Amino acid sequence: MLRRLFSSQTRVDLLRLFFTNPDERYYVREIARRLRRDISGIKRELDNLEKTALLTSDKVGNLRYYAVNKTAA
Repeated sequence: MLRRLFSSQTRVDLLRLFFTNPDERYYVREIARRLRRDISGIKRELDNLEKTALLTSDKVGNLRYYAVNKTAA
């Protein structure tokens, strides 16, 4: 069903990962390994989802972690 709503399979996979695990946070390489996808495609979709406020990110050391934005209205 999500595939019909979104044109990007990577975006569908990211939304599924984040919204089935809303209390988790992930960094880009971890996501790429879990989803078996190219890092550049993952990063592009993460940036898009962060711009729409569905996800937030924070930098810890040299890693940027992404998580569900629980404060979005």
